[in-house]
Amino acid sequence: MFLNYVLTITRMRALKEMIIKGGISILYIFPTSALK
Repeated sequence: MFLNYVLTITRMRALKEMIIKGGISILYIFPTSALK
């Protein structure tokens, strides 16, 4: 039960990092593609 809880937290944290990195890359890529 405790191990499942830890795995869920780790997965959520990894997902949050992916969303943050994805958002940063979109913010970086979108202006450069809009300028072309």
